Formats: sequence, structure tokens, C-alpha cells
Amino acid sequence: MYEIRKDGGVIALTEKPNYIRRHADGFYILCEEEDAQGVAVDGTVYRLMGHTGLDELKEVQLIEKDTGTVLQSSSEAVGIAFVTMTERGDIDGVTAGEHAELFSPWAYPVAYTAGQIRERSGKLYKCLQAHTSQGDWKPEDSPSLWVGISDPAEEWPEWSQPVGSTDAYAKGAKAGCVWMDGGDGMTETVIVAVLSLIGTMAGAYFANKKSAALIAYRLEELEQKVAKHNGLVERTYHLEEAAAVFEEKLKVANHRIDDLEREGHEGQASEKTVK
Repeated sequence: MYEIRKDGGVIALTEKPNYIRRHADGFYILCEEEDAQGVAVDGTVYRLMGHTGLDELKEVQLIEKDTGTVLQSSSEAVGIAFVTMTERGDIDGVTAGEHAELFSPWAYPVAYTAGQIRERSGKLYKCLQAHTSQGDWKPEDSPSLWVGISDPAEEWPEWSQPVGSTDAYAKGAKAGCVWMDGGDGMTETVIVAVLSLIGTMAGAYFANKKSAALIAYRLEELEQKVAKHNGLVERTYHLEEAAAVFEEKLKVANHRIDDLEREGHEGQASEKTVK
């Protein structure tokens, strides 16, 4: 197998290079290696290093490689890309778990950063927070540092009592338990379902309780507003009554004033007649 290199980088791998030379009429033709002036790669012609002619073209170097070595290097490159894409989230944990051998095994003491994925006992674990690993901080025993990603059946791993900061459960972590009574045990699925039902019922209860308290508060406020409104109506009614009484008294006073004025005019007229 041959590597075709340009400016230090590999631009092609081929079992049989397309050797070419320039015909006397100016076009390119295929030829044997000993007559070659250049090679064609994906429709582009390059000048071969160490060969004469085609001086105006860019130069490439042809290097013969052992096929096994090239394939191994390519496989390693693919493996690195696979790991990188998994850590970036482009590949799901189940798919990654089918190729766990591509991931570096967990070891100690090693400085790990959040997001790195390591293999242990055929399973993959993702680092949750930066730390330097220790012998007793194994991924399967340290849920605050690592989470399993390769086995979908372990979405609810068996719960264990934390004994320190390294095996404390992270916020949002899932864990299941199995109730053992010496014979007929409740399965993990049943336990999870019961806990979920209890959580749902408790949430509904507290939500309804809160809603009832809010309704009672609003009713009380409404009653107070109605009472204030009724008091205002009552006061308005009393004011209207008082105004009506005052208006009636005013009419009586006006009539009395009219009577007095009329009597005054009549008295003056009588005096003039007597004189």
C-alpha cells in the first residue's frame, strides 16, 4: 500500500498509484512507474518528488507502507473518533457499550475530568466531576463520581448506603431497591412503581391542599369586599334619606318666606289707603 503525501500530510492511500506522464501533444496519459512524471489523485495531477517534468504542478511524495500497519493506524484513528464522539454526546451509551474495548480502562491514580468515559469490567462509566482516582473509588462504588452508561437495564441500579463523599448520590441520580421478606419479595419494578404512585399522590394532595387554601383566601377577601360594599350602600341610603328630609324642610322654609313677604306687601298697601 502507498501513502501519497503533500506538504507533510497524507492526501490518499492506494494499492496501485495512477502513474502519468505528459504526451508530446500536451495531454496526460497513464504509464508505468519507470516512465512516470506524476500521479493522478481524485482527478488532480501532481508532480512526483524526484521525477523530472511537470515542474509547474504541486509536488507529492509516494511512500510504500505495510498494509497491516496502515490498517491498524486507520483503526486506531476510527477508535479515537468513536470515543470522542461518545464523550461529546453524538453516540448513545448503549451503542458505545457494544464497543467498550475502544475505551481506555479505568485506572488510578489518574486525574479525570467531567465527561470522560472509561471502561471497567466490560461496562462504561462517565465521569461526573473532576477528581483524581483512588483505589477504593471504583466507578461502580462511587455514584457521585461516575455513572454507568452502557447498560440500559441499570437505569435504576441497586441502592447502597453511602459511607462518604465519594459514594454519595449526585442530585438527580436514580437508584432502586429490592424488598426481601424471606420468600415472596417485591421486585425492583414494583418498588419503583409504588414509589412513583406515592409521589404522584402526594404531589396531587399537596397541590389540592394549596389550591383549597388559595380558594378559601380569595373567598374571604371577596366576603370582605362585599361587606364593605353593603356598608357603603347602607350609608348612601341614609344620606339620601337625610337629603330628602332637608329638601322638604327647605321647601317649607321657602313657603314660609313667601307667606311673610306677601303679608308684608299687603300691610304696606293698607297703610297707604288709610292715609
